[in-house]
Amino acid sequence: MMKRFWWLILLLLIALLLASCGQEPSTPQPTQRPTQHSPLAGTVWALVKLNGHDVLPDPHITLSFLDDEILKGFAGCNGYGGGPDSGGYIAADDGSFEIPMLAVTVKFCADEQLMAQENEYIKMLIKAVRYRIERGRLLFFGDEGKEILEFVRSEEGIP
Repeated sequence: MMKRFWWLILLLLIALLLASCGQEPSTPQPTQRPTQHSPLAGTVWALVKLNGHDVLPDPHITLSFLDDEILKGFAGCNGYGGGPDSGGYIAADDGSFEIPMLAVTVKFCADEQLMAQENEYIKMLIKAVRYRIERGRLLFFGDEGKEILEFVRSEEGIP
């Protein structure tokens, strides 16, 4: 029964990716685009909390913001990313945040707990609407103001 559930989740993710392929990406205002002066550009982060709970210790979930408006990361089983052609990411000086479109690879995880964590992480990353850097930590908040993701600065690259 559990395998069937994960296959359904996988099929849903594939369907969502395919559905998004035909859509025109939204074009944010150029003044909102991250620059090399953006506090997020050029940084790498490792996830430590997801919806207020500690994450599995291994493998590390990572998030990198590159200088050229690209973000990429590793979610535990799959890689993900978004670049200028898909809307990139928007991190404004006022703390607002948006990922207009996110691409995720579709490798199936044998570890059900890891797969569930990855699915929840991707869902929360897409829901993030505000960010704040505080004491070496990157915090993301949902539209209701609740902290949904907490990262620590990392020097590790993307696996």
